[in-house]
Amino acid sequence: MRLKNSFLFIVLFFFTTSLYGSKLEYRSWPKGESFLLFLKHKNISKDIYYNLDDSDKQLCAEIVAGVRYEVLVENNITKQYLIPINHKIQIHLRKEDIGYSIDFIPIVVKEHQKSVSLKLKTTLFSDIYTKTKNKALAAQFISLFRGINFKKMKLDDKISINFNTYTRDGKTFAWPRIISASIEVGKKRYYQYLNPKDERYYDKKGVSKSNFFLKVPLKYKRISSGFTYRRWHPILKKYRAHHGIDYAAPRGRRIYASGTGKIIFKGRKGGYGKTVIIQHKHGFKTLYAHMDRYSRAKRGQHIKQGTLVGYVGSTGVSTGPHLHFGLYKGSRAINPANRVKRVIKTKLRGKQLVAFQKIVKTQDDILQKVIEENKKYDISKDIKNSCERL
Repeated sequence: MRLKNSFLFIVLFFFTTSLYGSKLEYRSWPKGESFLLFLKHKNISKDIYYNLDDSDKQLCAEIVAGVRYEVLVENNITKQYLIPINHKIQIHLRKEDIGYSIDFIPIVVKEHQKSVSLKLKTTLFSDIYTKTKNKALAAQFISLFRGINFKKMKLDDKISINFNTYTRDGKTFAWPRIISASIEVGKKRYYQYLNPKDERYYDKKGVSKSNFFLKVPLKYKRISSGFTYRRWHPILKKYRAHHGIDYAAPRGRRIYASGTGKIIFKGRKGGYGKTVIIQHKHGFKTLYAHMDRYSRAKRGQHIKQGTLVGYVGSTGVSTGPHLHFGLYKGSRAINPANRVKRVIKTKLRGKQLVAFQKIVKTQDDILQKVIEENKKYDISKDIKNSCERL
């Protein structure tokens, strides 16, 4: 009921905009702005943050600088804020008779299913961007086939991509998502397909060629909390999410870099307390939170997998010593358990392979069609709850 009331409130405000002169504004989240600092700047009581449970406080720490958020204003009074946390959940601040209320609700976006085919004329990146006007898509495609020697490509070699893009209020929202793709190199064609079960890419035989492997960053006693994008809690009547894995471990236990990369953040980060973020290749980032103290590794420093980055603690919003470990692709949180070495699968077998082969057949039909037509087609549809599809 709480969720339905939130959506109803939003719909009614859009309806009354034309009647009472309300206006919808779009703003960009400032760099270095925390959620608590935002509340202070907007003269909103910080109690709405302090009254949140630990999980929701941690979500507030995940707002990305530069993200576009919505503000509804009526008669110079701000009635609501809609602030995206990621591609699935947003913070809903709503003006009440006294102060503001806070809720976490799904993001409604429009999904665009697209396919494109082209022939090499200059470079892979340039040709894909020229055809699609999407730099992120071009970068993803090159990353997807990074094990191939592109120098062997010749003019007019064929490239085809089936992908999704997402928009919110007519504006691009979140990264594009490649569903399947193929590339011709030296008269040989290579394919990659997204398996939605584990969010990894495989070739026709169900073999994953991803070489981005993560190590578990510490020796731990147990996993105290697993990863989930969101789920509706039937008792609390609200959406819950946990964008990482919590490893319970003694205070002071050493934490190591899960992969090679560059430290891009070292400091306090809202409910995460003392935090380190490492940028890796191919758009991946790892996050290490609730540290007791840091190592000597500095911000901006390039470090190797296994480098000491800090020590287990309980800083920020935490009920006891543990490491909150997060993994991101761009701004999208993904499950680290699907990427760490100890659980990674390089080949699908049994029922998983049978299900995957059905995906291959469907995607091959799409790729072949667009290759034959050699033109882009676009099928767009509204998705009321994109969280179920992304």
